[in-house]
Amino acid sequence: MAIDHILDNLKPLYLTALCLLLTLIVGFFDHMTGTEINFFIFYAAPIWVATWYISKYQGVIFSLISMITWYSLILYSEKEYSSGFIPLWNGLIRLTFFMFIVYALTNIKEKLRLEELNADYDSLTGLLNGRGFRERLTILFPMLQRDEKKYTVAFIDLDNFKKVNDTMGHAEGDKVLKTVGEVMISNLRKSDLVSRLGGDEFIIFLPDTDINHSKTVMENMKQKLDMAVEENNWPIGFSIGVCVFDSATDTESAIKTTDAVMYDIKRTGKNNILYKEFI
Repeated sequence: MAIDHILDNLKPLYLTALCLLLTLIVGFFDHMTGTEINFFIFYAAPIWVATWYISKYQGVIFSLISMITWYSLILYSEKEYSSGFIPLWNGLIRLTFFMFIVYALTNIKEKLRLEELNADYDSLTGLLNGRGFRERLTILFPMLQRDEKKYTVAFIDLDNFKKVNDTMGHAEGDKVLKTVGEVMISNLRKSDLVSRLGGDEFIIFLPDTDINHSKTVMENMKQKLDMAVEENNWPIGFSIGVCVFDSATDTESAIKTTDAVMYDIKRTGKNNILYKEFI
C-alpha cells in the first residue's frame, strides 16, 4: 500500500512528529465534542504508527502521552464525578488498553519478521534456500559489476546420498546434510553465500575470487568434507563443479553453466572437483 510504503521510509524523527500531530488532532476533536462522545479509541492511531514503524518503546511512550492527553482534557472539562478516583481509574483502563495494542502489534510484527526470515532459509541445515540465495545475489552482483570483479560459483552434489537414507535411515540422512552445511559455513568468508537448493544439492557463491583462490577454498573444503564422511562412515562422496566468471556473465547463466560442469563429473567417475574458467 502507498501509505505503508511512505511511513516505512520516513525517518524516526519525522514519524515521531507525525505521531505527536495525530495525538494533538485526536485530542482537539476529543475536546471539541465534549464528554458525551467517547473518542479514546482514536488515540490508538498514533500508538499504532509509533509501535509498527518506529519501535515498541515509542509505542509505550505514546500510550502514556495519549492517556495523559485524555486525562488532562477530563480535568479541563471540570466534569463532576461521584469520586475523584473515577477519572484516574478510567485513565488506567485506557492505558491498559493502549499497552495491549502495543503488545499485540509487537508480537505480530515479530512473527511476520520471523516468517519472512524463515522463507529465505532451509529449515534443516539453516543455510539459505534457493529463494534466499537468489535474493542476495541480486544485491551482491551489481557491486561486482561496478567494480569489474571476478566471481566463482560452485555446485556440490552428494554422491550416493540415497544409499544413506535407504540403509542408515532418514535421520542419518538429515545428519549428513546438516554436517555438510556446517563444514561449508565454517570454511567460507562472511561475504560468501552458501545455499541448499534442495535434496542433496548445494551451491556456493564466492565474490571477488580468481581461479587460484577458488582452488584453495574448494580443495580445503573438500578435504574437510571427506574427513567428516570418514569419521561417520558415510558411503558418500562429493561431485563439485567450480567455475570462475567475470562480471560480464550474469549469475543465472553462471549457475546453469556450473551445474552442467558438476554433471560432467557425475558422468566421469564422481567424487572429484572440476574447475573451469570463463573469462
